[in-house]
Amino acid sequence: MRAIGVIETKGLAAALEAADAAVKSANVTLLGYELSRGAGQVTVKMEGDVSAVTAAVEAGAQAASAVNQVIATLIMGRPHDDVRPLIYSPFMVGLPEQAQEEAAPAPDEPEEPAAAEEPDGGEQVQATCNLCHDPACPRSRGEPRVNCIHYNP
Repeated sequence: MRAIGVIETKGLAAALEAADAAVKSANVTLLGYELSRGAGQVTVKMEGDVSAVTAAVEAGAQAASAVNQVIATLIMGRPHDDVRPLIYSPFMVGLPEQAQEEAAPAPDEPEEPAAAEEPDGGEQVQATCNLCHDPACPRSRGEPRVNCIHYNP
């Protein structure tokens, strides 16, 4: 694994500006972005050679600060393999295909149940909650997350 660069901003517009400036300024690969829970923080992740990632993070942070607040920046040269699940987390949007396959659960791990289950009557019950896809959940799409029986803040 090569060097990893992270730019954490306040708001998606600043994150987009940071990502655009970063990939235009140096030879880096944009890995994706990750939204935090609350506070409107967005983290942009990229990888490349240490010098390229350093230049990209500096350029991205400078461009993002013109739009909104830059909360933090980080450059990790050759991160340890144990850090890989944190970098390629399942919450990251825009994962490259290879990283998606690596982040997918192993075949021996049980996956989430399907959105529709067939009770004894043979008819399908459609899940109404788009967060947990559990037919027993009373939450409907568009309602607050706290109404979901599986929501854990």
